[in-house]
Amino acid sequence: MATIAAQLRAQLAHIESLIALLQAQRHTVHEQLAAVVYPILTLPNEVTAEIFLRYYDNCDDLSCTPLVLTNVCSLWREVAISTRRLWSIFASRRPEYSTPTHASALQLWISRAGKLPLDGRIRLADSTYPTHAEPLRLISQHSSRWQSLALYIIYGGEIDVVDLPGHFPHLTKLLVFTGMTLPKSLDAPRLVDVALQGAELPEHWETCLPWNQLINLCLTDRPVGFCVQILEHTPNLQVLEMRCDDDDWETTTPTRILHHLHTLVIIGYNSSVITHLTLPGLRELRLGSGSDIEDCGPAVKSLLDRSGCSLQLHTLAFSVCNPVAISDHLSGLDTIQKVQLNSGGLDSNSFSLLMETLSKENHLFPALTDLEILNCGPMQVNLSNLVSVLRDWRNESRTTRLRAFKMSSPGKLDVVFERVHERVEESLKELRDLRDGGLQVDVGSERRWFEKGPADKDFAVAAALASLSFLSYNKD
Repeated sequence: MATIAAQLRAQLAHIESLIALLQAQRHTVHEQLAAVVYPILTLPNEVTAEIFLRYYDNCDDLSCTPLVLTNVCSLWREVAISTRRLWSIFASRRPEYSTPTHASALQLWISRAGKLPLDGRIRLADSTYPTHAEPLRLISQHSSRWQSLALYIIYGGEIDVVDLPGHFPHLTKLLVFTGMTLPKSLDAPRLVDVALQGAELPEHWETCLPWNQLINLCLTDRPVGFCVQILEHTPNLQVLEMRCDDDDWETTTPTRILHHLHTLVIIGYNSSVITHLTLPGLRELRLGSGSDIEDCGPAVKSLLDRSGCSLQLHTLAFSVCNPVAISDHLSGLDTIQKVQLNSGGLDSNSFSLLMETLSKENHLFPALTDLEILNCGPMQVNLSNLVSVLRDWRNESRTTRLRAFKMSSPGKLDVVFERVHERVEESLKELRDLRDGGLQVDVGSERRWFEKGPADKDFAVAAALASLSFLSYNKD
């Protein structure tokens, strides 16, 4: 029995010695790791703070910095907490931050920002949450520090009235979204930028905002007639964005004259509000996806004639390309210098017709300098034809020569070579000459070049390399 006990004690002592050896080895490894100098930790705190700030500019939620930064290491935590600007922007759009912890996080941000001005993108809980008003209370408590506020609500939620008492002397920008009703009045003497994305207005809406001092205004999901009524109270607008619903607005109602408006953006299919506006200073017009070219064309021309303005940039979104309709819609716009065509339905054939229409009919855009075609669908663009059109636009006989041409696509933009190698090389040379002559060309960042039919491998590689050199905005 004594022998067995002695054996067990010996085994235990051996195991303990092995454990001690492993602990010593681990201690040595820890010392070696502690001795490693990580380059990122040798940066001056000011440089590290600037890196944090630049990264945080691209984040819009609590799942990003600065909370994440404070949990990396003690040095980063110290730098993050001491960098006030990191905490001056509070962004919370995810539903889980509508819970009671949401108000605690907002309080943490405000305290760590010190005395810096605040910007908030805040998702609120609906009225069913017992603490739904707590974030609004904190906003009002620190009303003197807010520069901008964007108020969201959880999907399907609703708040009867967004109560924001207090004086907001530095608030310049306010965004309120669907599910909320504006307060009866907001004391914000410097407020100039307002977006009402489906938010409700109180009964006496004329006094709920300082309408007459607004410079930028976005109105969505409202009847045309109500939008025009609001515009009667906004004489100083410079930028107006609207998405209107249908209604039975009387066409005999006088138009609203906005003398200072230079940019008008119409979102959605209903562009009839144009017929109720007179805009002497209009320089930029954007018609959003869904606009009927044949319907809005006459309205646009009537607007320009009525306003006596000189339009310089015209953005047109359309789902199906009809070159004839586009030609009719855009003819007579002699002052336009930049055109953006935003098409989700542009295919190879319609692209060719569109380019030919725009380049051959000299009455279209005689002052055109920049043409951009956005969101092109998957297509095959004949390189030879494209170069020919660009050459026409650069012809010295034109009143104004094209300076920049750009195409963008959410997918791959295929440029098709012809079978004759000599013609391909000739087209590439012409394209290079146009670029060297001052034309900026960009056909998308993702390009795949190929030849119809059997292709020589070496030539295909050479052509691909040539595309990267030739089709870019910047010269080598």
